[in-house]
Parts: sequence; structure tokens; C-alpha cells
Amino acid sequence: EVSVGAGYSTTDGPLVDFRIKESNLLGEGKNVQFSTTVSSLEQDFDIGYTEPYFLDRDLAAGADLYKVNRNLTDEDTFEQNQTGGNFRIGFPITDNLRERLNYRIETNDIDDVQIPGASVFIQEQEGTRVTSAFGQELSYDQRNSKLDPTGGFIVSLDNEAAGAGGNDKYLRSVLSGTAYFAITDDVVVSTLAEGGYIFGFNQPVNIADRFYLGGDTFPGFRVAGVGPRDSVFNDALGGNEYYRGTTDIAFPLGLPEEYGIKGHAFSYYGALSKVDQSGTLFINPGTGAIAGSGTPDRVLDSSAIRVSAGLGVSWKSPFGPIRIDLALPVVKQSFDKTQVLFFSFGTKF
Repeated sequence: EVSVGAGYSTTDGPLVDFRIKESNLLGEGKNVQFSTTVSSLEQDFDIGYTEPYFLDRDLAAGADLYKVNRNLTDEDTFEQNQTGGNFRIGFPITDNLRERLNYRIETNDIDDVQIPGASVFIQEQEGTRVTSAFGQELSYDQRNSKLDPTGGFIVSLDNEAAGAGGNDKYLRSVLSGTAYFAITDDVVVSTLAEGGYIFGFNQPVNIADRFYLGGDTFPGFRVAGVGPRDSVFNDALGGNEYYRGTTDIAFPLGLPEEYGIKGHAFSYYGALSKVDQSGTLFINPGTGAIAGSGTPDRVLDSSAIRVSAGLGVSWKSPFGPIRIDLALPVVKQSFDKTQVLFFSFGTKF
């Protein structure tokens, strides 16, 4: 099976996707896939193999080799190159509860740092690091459909511990839950609640391992538009903890159902804060006052909630899904970077 896709989004710009997939290798149901996605901001290459019944049991075991290049010079004045491998095994505990275990070995290169013009906190992280990490994901899925759910919920807990060799030593956890409610046959409400935390073992968390919010994950704000930011050079630095929640109401627009056009009303809330850097300026959520001291090249940080709300239209067109959103940042910090219009479309041939 060969598929080629093309698309565009305000987050990634123009993109092309190419995939080759064999779902029944040697007539034994084994899965082999090669995929590459190229956009103006990111280039991904991945080769994956999956054995759906490893050891003749209900165990999905596999491995991936990948290379990712991200051009972050607009937001963070550097480029990131990741090359690695991932070994994974997943199995059901009950009909709805599933566990996945994995091991990841990866080189992470921060280069092309824009000097002058880049934060000293980014300059000091330039170079190559090795991550060796074990992880697990436990998920409970009671949705009535995995593709277009109108009822039920899914909850997942994702943990990863790095330090079994390599340079990075941290523990990262993300807890997420999404629920779906059908108000009528045509109106569906989806709600998401999610939070994450990462901390380093006797060392700062690397900028590539921190969390980021904005763009697709928080409409109303630019990519990496929420959270700690260099006060002099304006670079986004990511954060060690975050939470976000969303509510999306999908409803008909009075057009024939076969057109596949729906309206959306949505709201987002959340925050991203805490960064392992000295000289951080903490913003008092109540008064907006700045407190802190350190180097002249300091970091603005606030745990105050951000809120956005908006309207959108989605269309399951013959050329692929298309969505246009207008999102307004209702509550923000002065150093956040906002964006109102979001547009995406994609197709496969």
C-alpha cells in the first residue's frame, strides 16, 4: 500500500507526506512501514516493524528507527535534530485496558544557534546529548468509536524515565483524559483534561525535553506561545509542568449531512510554567508584579491561567479534511505570543 499526501497548516506551513505500508508481510500479518513527512518546519523519516502476535500471544511487539529535524529558529533561534530507535511491546489487560512498554535510545543535537540574538540559556545547551529511556503507557478506552466517537471516554497515563546510560536523567509523567457526549444526534461535545510534569535527577531538564503549549495544542496562541520566555531575546524556553483543558461542541450548519460540514465552538484553558534556569522573573498572577533576580538575560515565567475561545468550521472534503478556526486569547500574559487564525487541510492520493 502506497499513499501520498499534501497539505497546509498555519502551524507547519506546506507539507508532503509519503508512506509505504505492507500489512501482511510473508502472509503472516506482520506490519512494515516507511513514512516521511516534509514541511517548512519539520522533516520526519521513520521505518517501523510490528509483530502483532509476538510469541504466538496477544502481544504487539515492534521497533522503529527515526530521524527528525526541526527548524525552530523563528521561536527558539536554533535547530533540533533527533536520531534514534524505539523498541515497544503492547498487550491488553482487559477488553478496555491496555499496557504499552517501550525503550528509546536517541541522540539529540541542538545546533545552528543564532549568535548573536539567541538567549544565553539556549546557547549553553548547544551540542549533542544522548537519551536512554524506559517508558510505559496505560490506557483505558471506552469510546464507542476510535475514528469518530460520539460517546464514552479514554484515559491514559504516560511515564518515561531517562538515565539508563546517556546524558539525560529525568522522570516525565503525563495524565490525560477525553470524554464525548452526544447532546442530540447531530451535536457532540468533547472535553479534554491533561497535565504533565518533568523533573531532572540532579541536573536541569534539557530544553528539548520540556513541554510546550501553543498552536494546535492551544489555539489563540502561536506555537510555543505560552510559557517561560527569555525577557531580552524573546525566545520560548518551554516549561517543566503544564495543564490544559478543552471543550469543543460540534454542531450542524443546516447543510445536507452528506457534505460533511460542521461548525465548532470551543474553549481552551491552561498554563505552562517552571523552567530550570537561574535568574527567572516570576510574575505574580494576582498583581502582575515582577519579582526575582539573576543575570541580565532573564526569564519571564507565570503559572497564571490562560484562556482562549473561538469558532470554527470543518469539512470532510473530497481533497481531505479542512478546518478553519478563529480563536481569541481571552486571558493571557503580556509576554505570551498570540495568533487568531488557524487553518489546515490535507489529502492523500
